[in-house]
Amino acid sequence: MTAARRGRHRSGNVAMAGARAVRSLAGLLLAGALAAGCAQSVPPAAHLITLYDLLPAAANGAVVGSTPTFAGFPAAAWLAPADDGTAALVPAHGFVDGQAAVWTTTELWVGFEEVWAQPLYRATKGGVLLAPPQAEPPWVFSIGPRSAFYSPFWDVYGFEVPDDVDVNTVLDTRAVIELANGHGGFTSLGRRISSLGPHGVVGAAAFPAATYVDDLATWYGSAHHRFVDFGDGGFAQDASAVVTQTPMFVFATRTPDGVFHPLGYPWVGGTHPLFSGPPALSNPIAGASGSGGPGDNGAVPVGVAVRPSFGGLWRIHWVVPFTPIPGGDGRVTDCIPTGPCLTLDGQTAIEGLGADRIFASEILLAAPLLQLGNQPFTANGGYLMGQAQQQEQAP
Repeated sequence: MTAARRGRHRSGNVAMAGARAVRSLAGLLLAGALAAGCAQSVPPAAHLITLYDLLPAAANGAVVGSTPTFAGFPAAAWLAPADDGTAALVPAHGFVDGQAAVWTTTELWVGFEEVWAQPLYRATKGGVLLAPPQAEPPWVFSIGPRSAFYSPFWDVYGFEVPDDVDVNTVLDTRAVIELANGHGGFTSLGRRISSLGPHGVVGAAAFPAATYVDDLATWYGSAHHRFVDFGDGGFAQDASAVVTQTPMFVFATRTPDGVFHPLGYPWVGGTHPLFSGPPALSNPIAGASGSGGPGDNGAVPVGVAVRPSFGGLWRIHWVVPFTPIPGGDGRVTDCIPTGPCLTLDGQTAIEGLGADRIFASEILLAAPLLQLGNQPFTANGGYLMGQAQQQEQAP
């Protein structure tokens, strides 16, 4: 078992949370020293690219995510530097299961087989999250971005702050655990996607509601770091906190020596493991006001639930089409030599090209969705959802 897996508490049971969090702290303190020896989880050639790496790479016109069979992506495609020293997340437009989709990329992993969720701690008073004007409590992240075990996928736990304790003195995992052990333990608050980054990083200007940026992040006892928050939910994980991957399809050519060259067409996000069956969306299209199909430009009827149960963590799969023809809305059509022509705007259609046209890469990326169909997401308050899902979640 890896240090990272030993280093996570995974239960919502308040009585068990304190003891498991102690193991979390011990594992995380050892993670840096043991990373080189965790060959099964973090091979020696593996490297993690965070916003701290994307910012200088974008400013210098560099590429990131290179592998033996791929030259790399321009960092400026994901983070756009400005003259004032800031750098804004760049929205990417593509498709997910026939619907128009928008996402940003914040982290990349090259050579990793798995990525893990980690604990994030937030202060509560009477079981309710502390917020201004009561205080501006820090978000205590259990691990920092320079660890190979860092990810922007977090299991959130609340800890109670008594009246005689200044929440701004509780700045690291050890302090949180000590406080929680004496005041009721932890409360599970769900999952969240939040990326740690330099102070110059700002949200995507075209999607102001989809990202929440603040300087309240802390880790290792050091405060006032920046994080970019994408809201609750948005990813799945197994019992060992391994984050579920879904394929991200990138159209490319392949040279005889096996090197891939992206064609520059919009990417297509998958919704389930490759060749595992038909799509299983949590937001099925229904109603007459929009089908979401190829002829509808990804339109989504008013009130459809858009909270995704997929996404967040994507593995890039290179797709080598036969004779691709881009449409006016960016959708690619391809005709199989012995079969039909397909609109390649969803996983099922892309799989129709055949397994010999799809190649899994060594690259994983964190790309939280900002919009699906016509429904944008909002980070500071959760994903927007339709009336039907609101009724389902009502007590």
